[in-house]
Amino acid sequence: MLIKANSDIIRSGTIGQHLKNVIEQKSFTVSEVAEKMGISQPALSRVLNGKVGGSDNFFTKASRAIGLSTKEMQEIFKAADQEEYKYKYGEEIISGEIDIETLSDEDLEDVLLSKNGIISEEAQKDLKSYIAFLRTKYPKK
Repeated sequence: MLIKANSDIIRSGTIGQHLKNVIEQKSFTVSEVAEKMGISQPALSRVLNGKVGGSDNFFTKASRAIGLSTKEMQEIFKAADQEEYKYKYGEEIISGEIDIETLSDEDLEDVLLSKNGIISEEAQKDLKSYIAFLRTKYPKK
């Protein structure tokens, strides 16, 4: 799906830009970080500059190489998720005007539950139950 691929690039690019900023703030070079990660400098640069996507595992490894805490990395992931959602759903995500009838189950879960713990597990379970209730009460015709 084209939107999914593009939104993944947006998310990856956002994380890469955040990490690039931290690398500069900490006065590291990309070469130093790449060496700590055990990869080439050009490979790391391509991901940080958004030319190729990076996985969450890749970004976690990079964050460890520059000394970020797990909490700091989660904040970067949250910011990237928000950028991805803005790309996929436009301003509707911010204003809360998304029509659940137009979203796939996967997209709905992405929007409401997020991948990186924006809301608690208990709240996620409640939301899933409420969504199931709404779908039963208002079936698609």
